Amino acid sequence: MSTPSVNKYPSLSSRYSIAPQSQTSGMSELLRRVNSHPTSPFAAGKGSPIPGSAYSPYLKSSRRTLSRIAPLHPNRKPPPPPLPPPPPRKKSKKELDLEEKWEEEIIDDMGGITEWLALSESEKKDLKRTKRDTVRTRCTFFTSIADDSVPVI
Repeated sequence: MSTPSVNKYPSLSSRYSIAPQSQTSGMSELLRRVNSHPTSPFAAGKGSPIPGSAYSPYLKSSRRTLSRIAPLHPNRKPPPPPLPPPPPRKKSKKELDLEEKWEEEIIDDMGGITEWLALSESEKKDLKRTKRDTVRTRCTFFTSIADDSVPVI
């Protein structure tokens, strides 16, 4: 009778092995090499609180490893210019009529068409803007009063 040999019945640990790690990427290889230098501030020491794979952009490595990383091309095209602002919205007939009415009110308040025509374009524009703003303010005021009013039973 013979005793079973050790090779006939291998242990579980020898039968089931952990698969080897996949090949490291270029960047991880570069980081490993950079941090392995004795002058590296991130070198893995005995009581180092910082892991050995920390990255520092100030450290050097071999040209071969650095050449594997895609370079930043100096002849890269600049980004396209931003799009121009969209054209102003076309005014509706109602808005045009309202602005014409406001202009007539301004002319009447000034004392006539001759005074209106004597003004420069910028002064006319300012008067129209103030008229538009006062009308909008009044509309907002009356809307807020209507919202605060007591409902009718």
